[in-house]
Amino acid sequence: MHWLRSRRRKINRRRRMTRTTVVIVVDKQGNYQLNQEPVAKEMLESRLQAIFATRAERVVFVKGDPELEFQAVAYAIDVAKGAGIDKVGIMTPKIEAGE
Repeated sequence: MHWLRSRRRKINRRRRMTRTTVVIVVDKQGNYQLNQEPVAKEMLESRLQAIFATRAERVVFVKGDPELEFQAVAYAIDVAKGAGIDKVGIMTPKIEAGE
């Protein structure tokens, strides 16, 4: 019974995360996506500002390709902070899986 409640909590957490989480993805070539939508590097800050203009909770995750130089991920973090994001997290496989 306990495992069933634990499983339900994980599923509910994953659903909430999918609805509200903003993720910046940096692919192997250094291209940026914002919630699976391609975005030019120069437009990243303005897009983040538009998304978070009406949100009270300002949290974004950054997910970089494992083969990517960290500089591209650091750029995304810097832009997010410049856009007024309060908390920036690194998306790990565990977080992505909802654990």
